[in-house]
Amino acid sequence: MKDILSNIDKIVWGTPLIFSLIFTHIFLTFKLNFPQKNIFKGLRLMFKPSNTKGISSYNSLMTVLAATLRYG
Repeated sequence: MKDILSNIDKIVWGTPLIFSLIFTHIFLTFKLNFPQKNIFKGLRLMFKPSNTKGISSYNSLMTVLAATLRYG
């Protein structure tokens, strides 16, 4: 049984996985109309200070990450 699982592990975690990940990335890039082009705009908006009262989007993100890392 251990040999069978070892052989399956070698097949799944080898070259086919790399090619399937690359294919999935290329497929979703075209299907979702190149979402990577908006990454810099999103980063700029995230770090932009807000004039409204309350918690900023950056502080909110850091709070969620801290809670996830602490209790996750």
